Amino acid sequence: MQMQGISLRNPTKGHCPPFKAHKYTIYNLVGCKVLCVITKYARMTTYMWMFCEGFYLHKLIAASFAEQKSLRMFYFIGWVFPVFPVTTFSILRWYFADEE
Repeated sequence: MQMQGISLRNPTKGHCPPFKAHKYTIYNLVGCKVLCVITKYARMTTYMWMFCEGFYLHKLIAASFAEQKSLRMFYFIGWVFPVFPVTTFSILRWYFADEE
């Protein structure tokens, strides 16, 4: 099948130049993986903070006259807890990345 002088069976024929990898393409792989991990962590912290908000509001309504304790538990759930699943994901992704 032909389309404007470019063969769809062999895309290197016609007007398409052969693909040459840029010298920074190799280094981009590490940057992309780091960006993926940071994105997963940011998404996980967002969900954990939404959970913390809901749990805090539930505590306020359920025990309206009780003394409020420290918010350190919420900080732990919001910032530290997401490290564990994201680290597990990263290790498994790194370990199984090169399998076909």
